Amino acid sequence: MFNKSVAEVLDIDIPTGKKIDITGLADNQGFLGYLHQIHVTVNELGGQGISLLGAFTQEDFPGISILGQRGFFDNHLIKFERYRDEMEIFPRSTRA
Repeated sequence: MFNKSVAEVLDIDIPTGKKIDITGLADNQGFLGYLHQIHVTVNELGGQGISLLGAFTQEDFPGISILGQRGFFDNHLIKFERYRDEMEIFPRSTRA
């Protein structure tokens, strides 16, 4: 999920996407999002690109971009080691 600032940088016309209702991120208050197919490059994957559906809001919310279950977490192994301030990302086809 991305806010309107990210959409502006990517030159995405938010309301032309598929309209969806989004709930559960801000005290269960709903808001509108619009789906757009995007291509994301992840430096930790050696610059590998990933095509996925991104939800964009016409708000400043969320303040940070949020990666979701479908399209990213279901295709990658994510290893968090907060105590070391480290995070590693591996394609699903490999093991850490």
